[in-house]
Amino acid sequence: MYAGRKQDLSIIYWLKGLFNSLGISIVDGFPQEEFSIPCIAVEWDNIDSYLLQMGSKHRELVRVWYLDVFASSKTQKDEIVYKLLEEIEKENIIVYDYDQGFPPTVVPKLGKLSIASFNAKNIEIFPELTNKLYHRATVSFVTQYEIVGGI
Repeated sequence: MYAGRKQDLSIIYWLKGLFNSLGISIVDGFPQEEFSIPCIAVEWDNIDSYLLQMGSKHRELVRVWYLDVFASSKTQKDEIVYKLLEEIEKENIIVYDYDQGFPPTVVPKLGKLSIASFNAKNIEIFPELTNKLYHRATVSFVTQYEIVGGI
């Protein structure tokens, strides 16, 4: 499995740990078909790289992630977004080696995604353009991957 996919899965399982007990489903990628509300869809956008040091081919990867929030009310949307922002602000996301297994079993740590910045944006839904009224927001954050020695 590619390292980038392990980072994707680590974010998905991190979110499941935060929200499954609250009845909020976590999906991989923007929903293309019927989905249950409340829901958080995980997607990445940009992956940028830069050289760490002259003369070395090692590149540091910086990724932008989007968490699309779908909720049944404004209050529910706000609560999900505020919880996301609080959790993003207080911790790094551990990246696990999913070639060795999947949660809840113990899986070796490969590194962590350090969060450099984050923001939230409310998305207006026009009732006349959708069959089912729901409320939306997007939380985005930028991460830098650090290998296991940095944990």
